[in-house]
Amino acid sequence: MDLRMIPAAHRNKIILPFVVLAACSTIVLLLVAFKPSPPVKTKSVYEYGVSVIDLTKGDYHPLIPLYGVVESPMNANLTAAISSDVDSVLVKEGDMVEQGQLLVQLDPVDFELNLSDREADLSDIIAQINTEKLQFENNKTAIKNEKVLLDLANEQLKRSTKLYKKNLGSESDFEQAKSAVERQQLSYNSRKLAIDMFELRLDQLKAKKTRAEAAVQRAIRDLERASILAPFSGRIASVYVSAGDRVNPGARAVSIYSLDQLEVRADINSTELPIVRSVLERGDQLGAVGLFEGNDRVELVLDRLSGVTERGRAGVAGLFKITGGAEHLTLGRFLEFELTLPVVSGVYSIPMQAIYGRDRIYIAEDGVMNLVYIDKLGQHRHKGGELMALIMPKPDKNNEHDDLTGKKVVVTQIPNAIQGLPVNIINTVEMANDKTQVKLTMQ
Repeated sequence: MDLRMIPAAHRNKIILPFVVLAACSTIVLLLVAFKPSPPVKTKSVYEYGVSVIDLTKGDYHPLIPLYGVVESPMNANLTAAISSDVDSVLVKEGDMVEQGQLLVQLDPVDFELNLSDREADLSDIIAQINTEKLQFENNKTAIKNEKVLLDLANEQLKRSTKLYKKNLGSESDFEQAKSAVERQQLSYNSRKLAIDMFELRLDQLKAKKTRAEAAVQRAIRDLERASILAPFSGRIASVYVSAGDRVNPGARAVSIYSLDQLEVRADINSTELPIVRSVLERGDQLGAVGLFEGNDRVELVLDRLSGVTERGRAGVAGLFKITGGAEHLTLGRFLEFELTLPVVSGVYSIPMQAIYGRDRIYIAEDGVMNLVYIDKLGQHRHKGGELMALIMPKPDKNNEHDDLTGKKVVVTQIPNAIQGLPVNIINTVEMANDKTQVKLTMQ
């Protein structure tokens, strides 16, 4: 289209938008060309404010935390030995009793009557023995007379026989003399037999006496069993009967355990077991201390190791003798305590919170955290009572940190701690008890 052929008024309306568009484009290009440069942002570096502890080697007694149960080898369940009614119960659960103290009294009437009956039988047999002895003495005297009478009868028979043969005596006199000899001989033989059988009859009566004495002793024992006594000094664990109950032989009445024989059974891990066993084999003692219910202190000594390893357990149970504080314990109680091992020399002591995971700590060097792998040798109590870990650097993983003496170990727990994390030491403490602080520095 030829613009010259368009009227001037219409031509200006067509050209004006293009002029405005060109002017705007020019302005935009100028603004872009001469815009100011953006400011350079300063990078923020986060430094964790940490507390550290200076490491020095020392000699320490490692502690093994153990968890055990109180038990006693002298734990008796006292049962009724006879059938009877319970007359009275003189103790309650938890009572302290002395050896020989009456705990439960069963009705003794039936047993007293039985004892009287058995004693009467024994007295009767003793009387029979005495009678037999008297009879024996009488027979020994009487047989002499029987012998004299027998001799006289024989002499009379001889005379009667002689007269009868000479027809000077009657046949009846002869027969009477003969009968008299036979009767006297029979009497003599009976007396002699009684003397000869004395020892046999006496042995029989002695056997009866022995049985009667045994019956009396059983009756006495039954009567004694009507009184259930404490077999040793200790504490009543349970009472199973009450007055009026009917009990049969074998029925539980009372259970009691000795405080002097209380032990604590606790599992010792296989890692510490060689040290513990070697100490026991040398004849040395390993002491332990436990606290419960506030400040009640219990002192223990490792007495021996169990002869049985239970299935599913890697260690062996240790049996600890209680040397102090047994009066505070009850049978079956759970007890937490610490076993003290022989001294270990040349190791480092650090707070427990300084350890990351199982075998890592960090030392602060040149403003960053450097990772060090450690072997945990145990733990001990700081002089302030805080539990501390005993460590040594792993020789196969820390070529640059074989000796940590003088190094500063970070004791502040930092979330997601890594090698090279920037830190700022704000405090060097003997015991770490501060909270982690974060400081933001603009660079």
